[in-house]
Amino acid sequence: MPYPSNTQLIRSTSQLICSTFLSTLIVFGVLLCDTTLAQGDAELERRRVDFSEQIQPLLRRHCQRCHGEKHDEGGLRLNQRDDVIGEADSGSPIVVPGHAGKSLLISRVVDADAGELMPLDGDPLSQQEVDLLRRWIDEGATWPETKSKGKHWAYAAIKRP
Repeated sequence: MPYPSNTQLIRSTSQLICSTFLSTLIVFGVLLCDTTLAQGDAELERRRVDFSEQIQPLLRRHCQRCHGEKHDEGGLRLNQRDDVIGEADSGSPIVVPGHAGKSLLISRVVDADAGELMPLDGDPLSQQEVDLLRRWIDEGATWPETKSKGKHWAYAAIKRP
């Protein structure tokens, strides 16, 4: 049986080293990506929900055509904090700050047993939107004072500085 030449040994050794290096690189790359994604998820969880940037647009898009300033179907308006923190006609609290599980708003968008799923005339909220609403309520359902009065800055009286 003939022995392999030096050239063949060098070639097979370099292929082995190269494949080992690539395998190691792939494993570390996957681990690094997984760690980075986990850190990104943790960072997302740490950030508080912003009413003006996240919740108000969601309510406008899905709720306010029936429960807004001009319409209050079922006696419910979702455009002012006092109305949202209040009670529905049924006596159930619409939003209980700090307790999404006790809030009628959440049950009406996810639980068919609580009544007709909202919104009636549009696409249902995505799971991400429901989770966002839950987080907002669990964080205390903060609603900036200027948003609760329903006055847009453009309608404020002009004042000399």
